[in-house]
Amino acid sequence: WQITGTYQYNTLDRHFLNDSAHKTSTWFEKNDYAAASDYAEIYTSVKLSDRLTALAGLDYRKGSYSQDYFSISQWGPYSFNDPIRYAEQSALYGSLLYTSENKKLTLEVGGRANKHSVYGNNQTFTLNPSFALSANTRIFASVSSGFKAPSLYQISINDKLDPEKATSYEAGFSYQNKTLQTRLVYFNRQTANGIDYNYINYQYFNYVKQAVNGLEFELRKSFKNGVTAFANYTFLAGKETTQNRITNQDTITYDYLLRRPTHQLNIGCSVQINTKLRVDISGRYASKRYDVGGYAAPDILLKSYATLAANVGYQLNKHWRFTADIQNFTNTKYYEVYGFTTMPLNASIGAVLNW
Repeated sequence: WQITGTYQYNTLDRHFLNDSAHKTSTWFEKNDYAAASDYAEIYTSVKLSDRLTALAGLDYRKGSYSQDYFSISQWGPYSFNDPIRYAEQSALYGSLLYTSENKKLTLEVGGRANKHSVYGNNQTFTLNPSFALSANTRIFASVSSGFKAPSLYQISINDKLDPEKATSYEAGFSYQNKTLQTRLVYFNRQTANGIDYNYINYQYFNYVKQAVNGLEFELRKSFKNGVTAFANYTFLAGKETTQNRITNQDTITYDYLLRRPTHQLNIGCSVQINTKLRVDISGRYASKRYDVGGYAAPDILLKSYATLAANVGYQLNKHWRFTADIQNFTNTKYYEVYGFTTMPLNASIGAVLNW
């Protein structure tokens, strides 16, 4: 039997003053901002029998902020005072983990009840069974629900917001032995009440619906000559129903997800050339995807890209170790987020001394 408890407290105070004599569109600006957050949790794990373990706990979190703003510009004075805003959330959760006598079947069942000071109550659940077909092969599945509470800032604009809610399904199998590990998983996620910004009345609102299907495959293989190779691939297909990003008026269903490529591939290998020298080489590929083109503008197509990286480590002796690292050594130019460039070719070397 074990009990664990924790408490965290954070504060942030920011004071900004612009009284420069240099004339710009804003001649004077003063902004005072203060925020604080509390988080406390206590949970216990109890072994009820050789095959059954229970977990139970509760947590509490609170966030608050206040802001006082004043400026003078060519349009005249402007002031904004946001008094102390706060939100509290408490939760009670628990789960049961069962393992059969022959260790082949494991089953986890859990639930969580949440109480929020602004939007009210909601619940989540999880169910995770798995079964070993052999000493090396296991099949597994899961169904679970989740939520994302609106942020304190979003609530300050619209206190009628509900949390984003999602239900996820997953099924797959894994195989492993001394030299090979592999895993194949299918997943489906349905999201409702997604929070977005409404450009009609300039408020956050519950609007977005999202449906995602995907497939993940992982492989790692070790060879006798000191070579280890790995690869992982993700296929993602999704649809999102939201406000039209061009008209900001009607509802539209996009047959893609922003910044999420349909195909992603990571591949690489590690070679232990001798007892002192190790070389790692890896590559990444992402297919084309869309990002927001701007206000009332069509989405922008981002091109597919591939990058390569290498890392070398050399253990000279028990005191000295040297490393060299090169990222994107093909100097590929690409975007993860439209308008923000990514790292070009870059290299670093280092040395570690242990005495």
